[in-house]
Amino acid sequence: MSRARPHSPSTRSVQVGFFLLLLVCAAQLAFWMWDEWRYTALMTERLSAALTATGAGSEQLAQLARERAQRLNRYAWEGAFFLSVLIAAMAVVLKALREEAELRRRQEQFLAAVSHEFKSPLASLRLSVETLSLRDPAPAERAELVRRIVVELGRLERMVANTLDTSRLASGGESFPERVALDEIVAEMTEELREFAAECGVRVEAQMSHALTVHADREGVRTVVRNLLHNAIKASPRDGVVQVRGEADLHDVLLEVSDDGVGFAPKEAPRLFEQFYRVEGDGRGRMQGTGLGLYLVERLVTHAGGRVRAQSAGHGLGAVFTVRWPRPAEDRS
Repeated sequence: MSRARPHSPSTRSVQVGFFLLLLVCAAQLAFWMWDEWRYTALMTERLSAALTATGAGSEQLAQLARERAQRLNRYAWEGAFFLSVLIAAMAVVLKALREEAELRRRQEQFLAAVSHEFKSPLASLRLSVETLSLRDPAPAERAELVRRIVVELGRLERMVANTLDTSRLASGGESFPERVALDEIVAEMTEELREFAAECGVRVEAQMSHALTVHADREGVRTVVRNLLHNAIKASPRDGVVQVRGEADLHDVLLEVSDDGVGFAPKEAPRLFEQFYRVEGDGRGRMQGTGLGLYLVERLVTHAGGRVRAQSAGHGLGAVFTVRWPRPAEDRS
């Protein structure tokens, strides 16, 4: 789900001011309730003294006590209701302030991550291009430099694509569901990330049933598979294995991507798909990133009518991501 854009400092000041106003109102209401209790106690005491002086009976004094109790009970219910409303309002404002602070923190991390993620491939590209322009390397070295340029351009392309996809989803961009061959998409994305996986020392193994078709936006499916594979490769240690499995049942097509990498605490599973959220690595994998990959996975799969789930036994124990897309109606037989 998308989050609201960050509030400006003036909006935050309004929220803080409103919270303080609610706090003052709650204090005034509490004082009013206490003052009413004190006032009714004083008036009851005076009336009781006056009735006793005139020789009133016990029945009249009891009636006076009942009236005071009824009045206090009414004040208590009214005061408690309005006090509850004020406390609930303060809780809502306080929650909004905390969520805004958390979102600001994540966005700051996102900007820092984006800066780092763009800086690394750009520096590598510059070095490779300068090497090619300043001297004439040997054929093997030239081929390696060209390969590195292609890999780094691919990294830049993925980051730009994720940023653009996030913007498109936030603005309610259109999608075009159609029959998509999932096994072909997996093969295409595996080939696209082959150089990156080799650079990381990770092996990708795919076991896909033939003729797996889903009803979804083609570019959305590409983004989902690309991000899941890229995330699994980054999380894996050198000499690790990423396994991809695909199969179909009567209503859905299942895609499972598992790795033996950094993993995560089970309680973190729902938060993995939040915008800008990143799992802290344990030193085994390469967990740089912008926090947009899995967010896009969840949004695109949900938009297509599917669902996604993340599982892990804990830090350092790998992770499994399972996606289910709806099958085309004509294939459900």
